[in-house]
Amino acid sequence: METKNRLNEISPIGYGGVINADADGNELRLSSVDDKDTQPICFISYNQSGYSSHCRQYAESQTWVKERNPKRYESNLDKTYDSKNMMHCFRLMHMASEIAEGKGMILQRTWDRQFLMDVRNHKFEYEEIIDRLEQEKAHMNQLMRQYFIRQMLLLFLYQRLSPLRDVIDVLLEQLAVGGAE
Repeated sequence: METKNRLNEISPIGYGGVINADADGNELRLSSVDDKDTQPICFISYNQSGYSSHCRQYAESQTWVKERNPKRYESNLDKTYDSKNMMHCFRLMHMASEIAEGKGMILQRTWDRQFLMDVRNHKFEYEEIIDRLEQEKAHMNQLMRQYFIRQMLLLFLYQRLSPLRDVIDVLLEQLAVGGAE
């Protein structure tokens, strides 16, 4: 109660206030205190970095809300995962596996198209999707290890067997043609 009475007794003394109304920024306004005899009525702790970070994140979220795709947002609203993002995760893992198997980069998605569309249309529960994602990831990692070992072995042989490079080049071309089918 004493502080409230004290606030009522204080007349305006020309401080600038807390919020800088003239600027577009979100920083606090500070005023210097020239009178050494002035007694503070309160202490304010201000984390400038934290406040600025919060304001930036808030502005980014407002921009996202304004610019988001309304159909995509509505389709994911009552779901536990972003279906488009999850579909692309599966597609990228499938493509990485195909590359490791020597099939190259297949842009026309035929064999997995229906599965990818099912993921996109939320036909799976979250736990199902995560389990499948983990299985696909393990499979992809295994193929990548095999691919790396195969490539290193071929490189080693190619470098060490220089008299046979022409023969090795022909064999590699045949493997590439055979692996692309």
